Amino acid sequence: MRNYDLDGIIIIIHEKRLQNKPSKGRRQWEFLKKFDGKKVSAFIESAKLETKNNPAETFQESNWWEREIDWNIEKGNITIKSTE
Repeated sequence: MRNYDLDGIIIIIHEKRLQNKPSKGRRQWEFLKKFDGKKVSAFIESAKLETKNNPAETFQESNWWEREIDWNIEKGNITIKSTE
């Protein structure tokens, strides 16, 4: 996980390019998009709870929320706006 402010605000810049079929990646992106304008910490806390309360095949294993943030920052789909 990159070092970014957990109090930072998630800003969606572009839609993530996805294949036109249901997938873990699509579900993760759709979940992340709900946090546009909200804190990174809120997304992570909610993602952990959502993962715990859904079947294993819903999301990727382990800390998918960190990888989802990192990947989307790298691809220019989101940015994290500092609250400082």
